[in-house]
Amino acid sequence: MANEKIANRHHHDPQLVMAASIELEEMKSSLASPQNIAPGISLGFPPRCRKLLNFIPGNRNCVDCGNSNPQWASVTHGTLHCLTCAGNHRGLGVKTSFVRSLDMDDWSCSQILSMMEGGNTQLSNFFERRSLPILSTATKTSIQKSMIDRYLTNAAQRYRKRLGEHVGSISDGDEAYQGRGAYARRRRKGERDRETRSRKVNDPINYKEVRKNVSLSRIGSRRRKNNGKNLLQPSKILLVA
Repeated sequence: MANEKIANRHHHDPQLVMAASIELEEMKSSLASPQNIAPGISLGFPPRCRKLLNFIPGNRNCVDCGNSNPQWASVTHGTLHCLTCAGNHRGLGVKTSFVRSLDMDDWSCSQILSMMEGGNTQLSNFFERRSLPILSTATKTSIQKSMIDRYLTNAAQRYRKRLGEHVGSISDGDEAYQGRGAYARRRRKGERDRETRSRKVNDPINYKEVRKNVSLSRIGSRRRKNNGKNLLQPSKILLVA
């Protein structure tokens, strides 16, 4: 639990997010001008992005079997896996699970963003909400069967599609990467702003009613003020001769 709290704090660390964002922008520039990449230089997973990836909740352990320090990734799910489970994912086919090594393979910006916006706990919670099998220590046969049960479901297919669309929206944007959830927060804010503007158009202000209410409020205020003064003044007695 303590490690999870530390991970939550670090994967929102503004300085680390900024450093990872700079690495992604530099990678974009390199990929935009391939002639500037020296021969034999691979575009591996950038170190600051890798550090941020390790701090995402659940990423310290394989999402399938729980083994520590996973070094393989399923890009389509944004999750980390041990060597054995990564091999099982390869058996599912690249359309279901596209597997990459964090250390040995080249990476594109969109693939890195998929990992940064995914996460092991995020996928596990998704499976749990849909009552799909959750793996624990089990035999090789039962792990493979459970994997088929989970990753070949319609629910898992929808998860992959939504993650891909989400990453595509970030990749197509002009702004630099701002950390997990930043795009979703901006989208929700935009929806609220549009809703507010729509409400103003559909429910125009009745300025006559507003002026009437303001006038009545001022009249009431004056009356209360005058009544208070009258109570403080001594009553006048008229004497008739």
